[in-house]
Amino acid sequence: MEQIPIFKPWVPQWLAVLTIISILFPSLVIFALYYNSTRAVAEFYSMDAMDIQYSVVLMYATVISYLALDSHLIKCFKLVNYTLAGIFINTVTCWICAVSQSGELFMFNRFIQGAVCAFLCNICMTLSFTLFRVEKARIMGYTIFYGSLMICVPFSAIFANLILNHFGIDSVFYGFILMQIPGFVLLLLTMNNRYLTRKYPWQAADWQGFVIYTAIASILGYILVYGQQLEWLESPRIRHLMMILLLITPVYIVSSWRKRRPLIQLKLMKNGKYRFALLLLTVFYISKGTVFFTYLYMQDGLGIDPVSMVSIWSFNILGLVVGVLGVKTLLLKGASPRTLIKLGFFLLLLFHTQMYFMFAVTASEERYYLPLFIQGVGTGALFVPLIMNMVLSVPKRQMGLVAFLGIGARFLGFCLAIALINFYQLYSTNDSYMDMAASYTLSNNIVQNEQQKAIERYTGVGMSSSDARKRADKDLQQMTRKESSLRAYMNYYSFIIGLIFFILFYMSLSSLSAKEKQKNRSRMARILFHWTSVRLLRRS
Repeated sequence: MEQIPIFKPWVPQWLAVLTIISILFPSLVIFALYYNSTRAVAEFYSMDAMDIQYSVVLMYATVISYLALDSHLIKCFKLVNYTLAGIFINTVTCWICAVSQSGELFMFNRFIQGAVCAFLCNICMTLSFTLFRVEKARIMGYTIFYGSLMICVPFSAIFANLILNHFGIDSVFYGFILMQIPGFVLLLLTMNNRYLTRKYPWQAADWQGFVIYTAIASILGYILVYGQQLEWLESPRIRHLMMILLLITPVYIVSSWRKRRPLIQLKLMKNGKYRFALLLLTVFYISKGTVFFTYLYMQDGLGIDPVSMVSIWSFNILGLVVGVLGVKTLLLKGASPRTLIKLGFFLLLLFHTQMYFMFAVTASEERYYLPLFIQGVGTGALFVPLIMNMVLSVPKRQMGLVAFLGIGARFLGFCLAIALINFYQLYSTNDSYMDMAASYTLSNNIVQNEQQKAIERYTGVGMSSSDARKRADKDLQQMTRKESSLRAYMNYYSFIIGLIFFILFYMSLSSLSAKEKQKNRSRMARILFHWTSVRLLRRS
């Protein structure tokens, strides 16, 4: 593959890297937009916020399935033609999203954009590996690709917030179209239109596996996104989807096991080290998803305006860049991916512990710069070592097969994070609200005094006594709702703190003797038992 002249002879390495990022980044930003601008997109298409969440999951489901299929399809077409087709399809779908307000058409476009994102990611990953010497190729390729993937989320938020502050959501889509122009121009100038490898017949790809795997991911994502809202098995729709999932999943597993070239090599799951690497990826995505709660708290709880949020996002981006570049340097110097994973999870543990004690009804935005910088460094420090750990957990002959199950684990972690967010927003918040509302009675002297002060304040500006009392009661309800939301945030963060602590403890056991491992497992079991008991007693 390295001997194929993909880039023209005059193209320097830095320009080749810039070309790859220019092609890749717009597609990744399209993927991240709706997750950061849920409210604006929901209003534009007259949809529910959870429908917009599911649109992200639907695109992700297409990404994980088409990415595996594309490992075969990329051999069927000339590189420039294939990439130009992706840019053209992205342009058309963005234009349709801008001019149409149909929710159904929006969902269909998300599905198509997922497939485009998958094959552009696959192309850019392949190109990244060809730019560097063999000993550096994997580290540098992962750094370029996953660094872009992480930075696209906060960048998308900044991009959307700046445009939405002056224009409508349709202008965001037009902005995406313009964002693809640099990649389009650099592609034509710098790359040769050749096949990456020997031409492969597209009919030989596992199309049946692609359809079933996409269906499994889409149904699983739907259940996890809407399950809490529909009260899980109380809903006939959720029950029917679970039955379909339980029927088609064994069919897919059996058919994949028997095929000579399946869409995904499920036989890798026999490897215990690989299973643990997938578990780490899943936990990482669950813990990474808590940053959504942080920004939700800042926007809704503290009332920080979208323009001010740009500076907060910028600190997170700075942390991501520091984490990615720092880890790249350490890996090139021979640092162990497992050691860097421990470091990254420790930084995420530090972030969650900080935020747990920083949730408040009022606060200035400056106090959150450092925690979000730490979150960015931890996230940036984890991504590449986690992928390296997954690749190194299998024999060399199987290294090219590990990525597709890996992205499936990331999808699962992403969906579980959304399910947990919805759980704490819908159930835990309501539960906390009922508890606090019960305690805020007029017999409570503190509450009664605060309410009386509010009544006097409103009557002092000319309100009648009855209107002032109604306004004071409304203020009390809003305060109760805000306090209950803060409690829900804290409950969620305490769960993530326990999860990360468990992962760090379990990883530390690997360097101990068998006797020490057993002793520490017993100690950890007692700690988890007491921690769970306390939480259950608090809820009861």
